Amino acid sequence: MIQSEKPIFGRITNLKESHNQKEELIDGYCIPLDGEEFRVLVTKKLSGREPGYQVKVTYHWGDDIGISLDNAQLYPQATSIFKRYRYGEWVTEDPTRRGCKSINFGPEEKDKDAALQLMNQIVKENQ
Repeated sequence: MIQSEKPIFGRITNLKESHNQKEELIDGYCIPLDGEEFRVLVTKKLSGREPGYQVKVTYHWGDDIGISLDNAQLYPQATSIFKRYRYGEWVTEDPTRRGCKSINFGPEEKDKDAALQLMNQIVKENQ
């Protein structure tokens, strides 16, 4: 995907409409990685098998078909995040949309704090 503008750094204030029914945004940032717009965010799952908090790294909104964050040649900065922070714990929830990887945390307040701490560390070190 070719972007017409330089990727920006900034705070996310809401989720894309299609995500709103399944999860709630806790905090997040839009950051430039690999010359593209990525989002690093913490959400709270509102439905599903495992309720709780998640840290997500997404290419744009993570719903682009044909994008794989496992491709280290195309996305070396993004894939390095998955190796540097809690290696082996990142999962792709939807095999048809691999532009999003996440780590699940529990539903407790301490889990929310741990998720926010990880998100802030990723953002700080990748600005």
